[in-house]
Amino acid sequence: SCQKEETAAPETVSATLTMHAGVEETKTYLENNAVLWGKGEAVTLYVGAGETAKFFDSASTDDYEGQASASFTFEIAGVTSADSYALGGIYPASAATGINNNDNPKSYKVALPATQNAEPGKYDPSAYIMVLKPETVEKLPTEYQASFRRAVALNKITLTNVPEDVTAVEITAPNKKYLAGRRYMNLTTGESGEIYDSGSQTNVVKVN
Repeated sequence: SCQKEETAAPETVSATLTMHAGVEETKTYLENNAVLWGKGEAVTLYVGAGETAKFFDSASTDDYEGQASASFTFEIAGVTSADSYALGGIYPASAATGINNNDNPKSYKVALPATQNAEPGKYDPSAYIMVLKPETVEKLPTEYQASFRRAVALNKITLTNVPEDVTAVEITAPNKKYLAGRRYMNLTTGESGEIYDSGSQTNVVKVN
């Protein structure tokens, strides 16, 4: 007789993880020459287990506005049980394009906006993309200290004697020197890729 072989479902793990970030370059706006966190902060976390990869967004928080350190909480669920786990991620969570991002953390797609909304003395957090330092851990921690590095250049321009009817400034780079567009990020190494040719790249940035 024939008997159907039962295949056990892979064991999964769940966790509530809190990320603590307080390194000098892990903030989102400038104030009195200090770089601080702003409103609505959120981070995307990558968790790798073997050949599988899952992404989790932290809860958005306003609790750390104007502070030099912050904490982000993630609800981790459905990760395959493994001997070790790879951690990586991107800031801000809103930078993710949502296009095939769950397929391959080695070519994670983010978008640097061509139109940015700033306030006097501050810059648009969506234009300050940072990548989380990759780590490998034997088990998922409940909390850990996070380190980021800038994935894009941050430029400061000071305008003086601006007429009241001026509401935006455009910055133009030489041809093919792209200032904005979609780019690849390798979350497993923390390396930044080039702004790729999808019609999104531009050498002009408008700051409102």
